[in-house]
Amino acid sequence: MNKSINRFLFYNLKLIPKVNILACVLIVPLSSFLFSFKMLNFQEMADIGELIISLCGLVLLPSLCFPEKNKGTKETVYAKKMPLVWPELTRLVMGILLVFLSIVLFVYLAYLQGSSFSFYKIILGVFTTALSLGIIGYSVGIFTENLSLSYLLPFSWYMLELFTRGKYTKEVYLFSLRTGDLIEGKYILLLFSILLLCIDFLYLRYWKRL
Repeated sequence: MNKSINRFLFYNLKLIPKVNILACVLIVPLSSFLFSFKMLNFQEMADIGELIISLCGLVLLPSLCFPEKNKGTKETVYAKKMPLVWPELTRLVMGILLVFLSIVLFVYLAYLQGSSFSFYKIILGVFTTALSLGIIGYSVGIFTENLSLSYLLPFSWYMLELFTRGKYTKEVYLFSLRTGDLIEGKYILLLFSILLLCIDFLYLRYWKRL
């Protein structure tokens, strides 16, 4: 049983595009090279986290709903043994965990260099932004099966919020952590992402077929 589970987990890990994993992993060290993490305050951490580190979610998560286009044979074999939702969920959990660990690494590196801020607020705020961008793209990919669109929509949202600074989204401003605190809108975005995930998995479980 354990060998089967390990084989299943390892196989699904291999299905995650390596380029996307590499890009996600490199965002934090590249950011530390371009922007010093030394003696940062909350505002500076929020700026780097929201605008740069959150891109981990956008880079990685939308790619997770397209492995069968590259690895069709074995994906179909697994799908015959179990509902499609379980391999999809496994890969998504792996992807979300990698995004979360990248954010924790960002916070930890800043802490080691003497930065002063609220760990909880920065981690939760940046993770919510990354998750929101990633899940929007993932959901678009699940329903449209269009890889380009799954990146275009969240990137458009990112750019809209970057240039309008919440003019249209108000309380659910994507980068609201930059206003100086973890406000209620972040929790709304987090709940919205979770709701989207539930809809995605209901669709995968009961309607979508390979």
